[in-house]
Amino acid sequence: MPNPSPPTTPMGERLRAARIAAALSQGDVAAKTGLRQAQVSAWELGYHVPAIRHMLILADTYGCSPLLLIGRAPEPSPTDPGELGEWLRALPHRTILRDRNGDTWQHGVGVEHGHLAPNREFPALLCIDCDVYEITDGHINVEDLSRYAPFTVLALGEGGA
Repeated sequence: MPNPSPPTTPMGERLRAARIAAALSQGDVAAKTGLRQAQVSAWELGYHVPAIRHMLILADTYGCSPLLLIGRAPEPSPTDPGELGEWLRALPHRTILRDRNGDTWQHGVGVEHGHLAPNREFPALLCIDCDVYEITDGHINVEDLSRYAPFTVLALGEGGA
């Protein structure tokens, strides 16, 4: 009698997608974290759900927010400038993002001549790690920003889930 196909769960799919996005095999994850490859496989197949401490380890290893793994954060951004602009506008202010180079950005902070302006807020993105900011007449210049995409959410800002 053939084995039934394994269950598939949304969490398992998110765990697998995050691992693949980080360009890691299950064996790589096991080697980097000290977890067993069989555990990682069982979580991705939906046979088991990882404990919170394991979710935090996986999120650190994959370079994403634990909220993304449990389905409470937006998916990584699209790379197309038009779709990227819509994705960014939907984020709460002060959301922290990571770009494809691993640099950290803050969304929705006021930027004036390259300096944070904490009393003013308008659409902007400030690269905390690389001293780049993107703003054009109060609108995010998504054509320029698309070269940093995809972005992943590290922490949701004000009003986030």
